[in-house]
Amino acid sequence: MKKIFAETVKIKQLSNADIQTMYELFEKYYENTSKDKFILDLKVKSSVILLKCKRKKHIIGFSTIKELEIEVEGKKVRSIFSGDTIIDSGYRGSTAFAIEFFKNIITHKLKAPFTPHYWFLISKGYKTYLILTKNYCKYYPRYDKEIPSIEEKVLDSLGITVFGECYNPKTKILKLTNPTDRLKVDVAPINDKYLINPNIKFFVDSNPGWAQGDELCCIGKSDLSLVSTFIYRTARKLLIKKKTYM
Repeated sequence: MKKIFAETVKIKQLSNADIQTMYELFEKYYENTSKDKFILDLKVKSSVILLKCKRKKHIIGFSTIKELEIEVEGKKVRSIFSGDTIIDSGYRGSTAFAIEFFKNIITHKLKAPFTPHYWFLISKGYKTYLILTKNYCKYYPRYDKEIPSIEEKVLDSLGITVFGECYNPKTKILKLTNPTDRLKVDVAPINDKYLINPNIKFFVDSNPGWAQGDELCCIGKSDLSLVSTFIYRTARKLLIKKKTYM
């Protein structure tokens, strides 16, 4: 059993060696990128979740975070935006990363418990979209429900706030004007057997340019249902893992 842990650190606390390791990991799975572009994106984020191996304490995954606050219909809305995210293939499936990420979500929610709160994410690969569908009861866009008017306004406001004219409110797609990084073709391929899953099919139908780097913009509502669902699923996963290694 590989022993790993996750921690959240401020961007300014990262060393040059940390940033270099993160970029090398990112470059391993993404093409059409550059270190300058990577660092520029890193600087506008608030913090980063680092996934590390306990034995060597080297970085094996990360996800950048930016805290946002917008106004929709005259009311304040808070959000956490997750940017670049990657976990080295040999370490995927761990609960450490998910626990740390949702700890950030819940902590940010509790700072203003009566203010609506959303996770804002962009998905250029179906696996990111599935994280949303598996952990949130209320998320959009989705295949089985129309997006409510208020949630659509929240999503559009977040998309425009962060990405300006590159975000299309009609399609919910982010299409950057400059050439953007994209998953390498062998990282998360999609064939017919994957399309049996209605969430993956919806992702592909909604974002036909995903292979070229287009991103589907999404939100998940962080409320009490999220907390209870996450605690239940995490406890169940930990119990199953414990039985496996007994």
